[in-house]
Amino acid sequence: MIHASDLYALPAARTAARQQRARLTYDARELYPFVTATTGRPWISKAWKRTEATCVQDCDAVFTVNNSIGRLMQFAYDTSLPVVLRNASRTRPLERPNVIRNETRIGAASPIVLHLGQLRHGRGCEHLLQSFVNVPNANLVFLGSGPLDTTLRRQAESLGLRERIHFMMPVPSDEVLDYAASADIGVVLLEDSCLNHHFALPNKLFEYLAANVPVLASDLPELRRIVRRYDVGLMANPGDPNDIARKLNQMLSDPDRLARWKRNSHRAVETFESDATSERFVQVIQDLLNTGS
Repeated sequence: MIHASDLYALPAARTAARQQRARLTYDARELYPFVTATTGRPWISKAWKRTEATCVQDCDAVFTVNNSIGRLMQFAYDTSLPVVLRNASRTRPLERPNVIRNETRIGAASPIVLHLGQLRHGRGCEHLLQSFVNVPNANLVFLGSGPLDTTLRRQAESLGLRERIHFMMPVPSDEVLDYAASADIGVVLLEDSCLNHHFALPNKLFEYLAANVPVLASDLPELRRIVRRYDVGLMANPGDPNDIARKLNQMLSDPDRLARWKRNSHRAVETFESDATSERFVQVIQDLLNTGS
């Protein structure tokens, strides 16, 4: 069996599978023809769509992260519905729930708003930082790196927010939950800049929930479905600093709702525990291997 972990590996994986007479599986964890890099570049988008359409026909199984992307692929490529496996994080006891406070020396009385992941355009980073002009007393922590690192540091300085904006380098994946558990709110502020973002369901959402952290998320279909269904936070316009500030202040000023969202986060994770996701993935693979090539 040969597994393509993304579209960029799929053509080579398809060729190798044909040569070796192997089973071929594909992880469509993004809506690849419509990612940010293809925005305003229709010929690039068409080329990737044509590549994916051709290769998917030869796949024995296709995996994706939510039903919206799955249905779009099924319709566009006239194929069977991909197997949906959410990016759920495995829950475990949180060994260092105050690690961010310890490393940044943020006082116990000051709320922490956490942004996990890369610092890139289209993820609401600049608007989130701008919003903190109107979110007094709270601290914002960026846990990750990326092309916007220097820009955001300069922005924090120019807005007079340097003391309340903290930049931390990425940590190993098995430590993310311990860091996330330090936060009072986790943010997922993808901007609606491409179809891939519109239907995204990022890992960080499930990492916040696994760490029992309430969420402020973009008002986009898949994110909205999770946040509202399980009642784990609020939605905001990721391009509007005033709306972000308003929602953060609403959340931070209501300890009873924060406590309820934390409890609901734990319950939500139980319904899509990564162990169950892993079991389904393994079962699909085993069934294919057991039927031969």
